[in-house]
Amino acid sequence: MNYPLLMEMGEDSMEPTIAKGDLLLIDRSFGLSSAERQRAESERRSVHDVIHAFGSDPLTRSSNDSTSHLIIRRTQYRLDATMVIRCDNPNCPEAFYLRGQKRPIPVGRVLWRGTRICRDFVSELG
Repeated sequence: MNYPLLMEMGEDSMEPTIAKGDLLLIDRSFGLSSAERQRAESERRSVHDVIHAFGSDPLTRSSNDSTSHLIIRRTQYRLDATMVIRCDNPNCPEAFYLRGQKRPIPVGRVLWRGTRICRDFVSELG
């Protein structure tokens, strides 16, 4: 059984969607419910265009290695079968994988993001 992972975002690559320090819940089962499929269809988007967690070196690590450093990226598939892995932060580069190229395998997909209401809570108490 692939238990979900809870991790803290350690970089700003996905800002403004996910901020550095946000908590992320990662589903490693890769199952899509019928409600998720229907929501994607109503939004006129692919069910496969989601935010995934990858190992820090996604082409060489095993997808079952959940203890490695994880990176969070948006995965999109184009009509020409190109896979695009990108950050929401425009200062970060995109990666393109053409049809037939070895592609990274995600560890899981991000289902939930939680953020702190007050980042300086401890310093405010002192």
